[in-house]
Amino acid sequence: MTSHYHPAGITTLRRLQTSAGPPPDSELRRLASVRPVTLVLPCHARDLGTESLALMVQELAATPWISRFIVGLDGLEESGLPAAKACFAALGERVSFLWTDSPAAAAVEARLKAAHETTAASGKGRNVWLCFGLALTLSQAQAQAGTETPSDSAFPSGSDGPSPSNHESGPDSGSRTGIVAVHDCDIRAYPRELPVRLCLPLLRPEFGFRFSKGFYSRHSDRLHGRLMRLLVHPLLQAMEMLAGPVPVLQFIRAFQYPLAGETAMDMGLLRHLAIPAGWGLEMGLLHQIHRLLPPSAVCQAGLCAVYDHKHQDLCPDDPGSGLNRMAREVSATLLGTVSGGTYPWREGILKTWEPRAAEALRQAEAESLMNGLSFDRGQEALAIRTFGQALENALELPAAPALLPSWASAERLCPGIVSQLAAAESKL
Repeated sequence: MTSHYHPAGITTLRRLQTSAGPPPDSELRRLASVRPVTLVLPCHARDLGTESLALMVQELAATPWISRFIVGLDGLEESGLPAAKACFAALGERVSFLWTDSPAAAAVEARLKAAHETTAASGKGRNVWLCFGLALTLSQAQAQAGTETPSDSAFPSGSDGPSPSNHESGPDSGSRTGIVAVHDCDIRAYPRELPVRLCLPLLRPEFGFRFSKGFYSRHSDRLHGRLMRLLVHPLLQAMEMLAGPVPVLQFIRAFQYPLAGETAMDMGLLRHLAIPAGWGLEMGLLHQIHRLLPPSAVCQAGLCAVYDHKHQDLCPDDPGSGLNRMAREVSATLLGTVSGGTYPWREGILKTWEPRAAEALRQAEAESLMNGLSFDRGQEALAIRTFGQALENALELPAAPALLPSWASAERLCPGIVSQLAAAESKL
């Protein structure tokens, strides 16, 4: 019966047929001709030149139904741009690049800062946010040229801000609108079915989905996903124990893998998203989705049999690096955004989380045993101690992390700012 369980009203689309392949390219191209797909690829310098990236680009080059790729290049000096672009050469004319440290990006952020909006020096969230802006301006340019439908334009007339979450279909609804998907560049053994299964629910407008999030199993010879298993799930449980059945908590808990970086949404929704700049991106994004959409417009999709990516070091003695830093930023975003900074989490969240984390360790050991996987109790316990310290550090941060503004908000404050991002685009 698990295939019929859809928690919190969110549709869960599981991968039931392990041998079934995606729809043929001809069918995907037909669907994408109505709802063009842009794939955003936030890429840090450390991902360049890896076998994983080369395989991913090779597989994506064989997906003719994706209209456009936008690669956000982070952590690079200008001298490294030609070599970075060469890594994506197989994508040809479909790929655009946005160097996050470019003068054009800096000029956009300077205008926003002058208007007293939040900006950030770095971070995955900033990379994705800039790429979202470029996706909107490229869509707007194509709409003005007559190559996309009017509802694809970045800011159609009458678009004046996000709708409340109880609106029947949410902000800028309409079936004829482009789709923007995003995933990381460190996925190992990239499965070609991944972007298909992520985008297909939105490519079929009759289903009414406007946001899709991926999930998958995280294991090899051992369980992975420590941050999710030992910090986030127990923390969500602890928060609900203290605050009660808060709707946004129930919404986030309904996702199989809230930290998954694979998401897809339509352009109408994307323009209204305000997101965190750093590692709290995924949690902040889910909070925004809950604010903007009814559960019936949201789905989660099983993307592949097994998923693996570059693993972050735990860094137990360095709060500014690896999983230690990620744990602090994710915790701060979750604690701050869910309560709006009003719930006094300091009064017991750590002590409420600790037994939930210990229970998660017990469950992980049992699951490892049942599946013949290795299990290192000492390393798991070290991760829990590290995450506990990160959670304690998160409580010292501001109550609600500042969000990068939605592009709809940015456009209202600084007219023409989205089009200004066109200067940040470069090609091969």
